[in-house]
Amino acid sequence: MDLRYTDEELAFRNEVRAFFKEALPADIRRKAALGQRYSAADLRRWQGILYERGWATPAWDKAWGGTGWSAVQQYIFKEELHMAPAPETLSFNVNMIGPVLIAFGSEEQKRHFLPRIASLEYWFCQGFSEPGAGSDLAALRTQAVRDGDHYVINGQKLWTSVRPIITIDGHHETNEVFFDNVRVPVANRIGEENKGWDYAKYLLGNERSGIARVGVSKMRVRHAKDLAKRVPCGDGVLWDDPRFRERVAAVEVELKALEMTQMRVIAESSAQESHVPDPKTSILKIKGSELQQLSAELLLEVAGPDALPLDIDFLRGLGDAVREPEWALTIAPNHYFARHVSIVGGSNEIQKNILAKSVLGL
Repeated sequence: MDLRYTDEELAFRNEVRAFFKEALPADIRRKAALGQRYSAADLRRWQGILYERGWATPAWDKAWGGTGWSAVQQYIFKEELHMAPAPETLSFNVNMIGPVLIAFGSEEQKRHFLPRIASLEYWFCQGFSEPGAGSDLAALRTQAVRDGDHYVINGQKLWTSVRPIITIDGHHETNEVFFDNVRVPVANRIGEENKGWDYAKYLLGNERSGIARVGVSKMRVRHAKDLAKRVPCGDGVLWDDPRFRERVAAVEVELKALEMTQMRVIAESSAQESHVPDPKTSILKIKGSELQQLSAELLLEVAGPDALPLDIDFLRGLGDAVREPEWALTIAPNHYFARHVSIVGGSNEIQKNILAKSVLGL
């Protein structure tokens, strides 16, 4: 595959790069550069800027607010967003529920929900995992029982909202929710009754391809290289250490291979225009999560003991650094946070099972 961009694609990249430079608010840019957490207000403000530009939902069908970009343009946009760095659009809205509605929703549902999903007026989340049923979705126990024009839902979900769960990075990132006789209109059901698993697999295919986040890993490697050239080590700087440079080079080689694979999967999916999930997205999920973790480890090595202090307010973007270097204060928590990406969207072990059955035919 020729990874060189055409003149038109290079012009598009320059346009996107200039937009991020000019339109990204300074306070959000600082949080992104330092690896701080974004507030809900930050995400709504940034997605509103993208929405006004017409770039909030680049992969959607053009009839429903998409850009009409090619697979390569979509890839360039996402990479430039990660490298800026700038916040991603809310994945639950843009990459999950939106494509499912476009593929399987009624015309009325599309007209009502899609514009509000794109603008972040509506904020969606998914409810898959349960206590005792994380990657094993066949063991889910939450039920929706039809009662006239409503479904009555009872059960329990993790990772979404209601009861806070503090994670290893000291952040309130996940929650637990309980459904006790919750009534949902039948009119809100997407597609046919008892076809939920088919629609869920389609959603998961979109989630897994998004989890690769090549640009995030590239940005971290670039940051690690820049810092290593000024962080003292022995009589020189860390970049003088050939073993460190070897580790950086190994990650960069893997990233290039992942980049080529992701572009192939995107191109094939665009050409097929099928609602059947592509099992090869599992490859992106496995390698993408592994490389996010490796790139986070590189940054942790660069920071060394400077990454030890934990300032929760600074991590959440609520306070200024209490000591230098401020860039090191978010590296350890973000390293811990990166541990979870090999589990979300289906654990990497589950992805290997999917590949064995669907691609290798074992």
